[in-house]
Amino acid sequence: MAPDLANKVLGRIQETCSWRWKANNPNHELIRRVLTVFLAIFAITWYYTSTTRKIQLPPGPRGLPIFGSLPFVDPKIHVYFTKLAKVYGPIFKVKLGRKLCVVLSSADVAKEVLKVKDYIFANRDPIRLALLISYNASDIVFAPYCAEWRMLRMVFTQENMSKMSLNATYGLRQQEVRGTLAIFIPKTHKSS
Repeated sequence: MAPDLANKVLGRIQETCSWRWKANNPNHELIRRVLTVFLAIFAITWYYTSTTRKIQLPPGPRGLPIFGSLPFVDPKIHVYFTKLAKVYGPIFKVKLGRKLCVVLSSADVAKEVLKVKDYIFANRDPIRLALLISYNASDIVFAPYCAEWRMLRMVFTQENMSKMSLNATYGLRQQEVRGTLAIFIPKTHKSS
């Protein structure tokens, strides 16, 4: 049924366009069908991209296509961000290379984001290496903030960070610290 419907739709489109281009041979007919399909795909894609809601980002400098604002960044980045805050306000976006960054330059805004509404902003993009070494970023360090992460954290603190567990591993931790210091102390004497 779907191929019949597609043939009917293509036939209707071709009939309406046939006054523009009469196809007298099979090559012209094939070209016309291919162009019709591409036009339909383009129209559908354009419709969906124009009707989907775009993410509302804060204002900021445009930057260059590949490099973003990296060529314009002052070596003293805090000075550069202060200048941008005077132009764009306490929240602005900066493209550093291909990475889009949102900068919070006000203490009040930072408190709102980091303390009051921290659960909304708790997730971050996983690092590619983390995806490889931690079972697709599903461990306690790289996992996104969700119920599973809260459960992992609770188990970790109850099992590994309890007073009984810390007391049981005290000797091992002390031995490791002494071993590490034994490696680094001779190196500091040689360099001075």
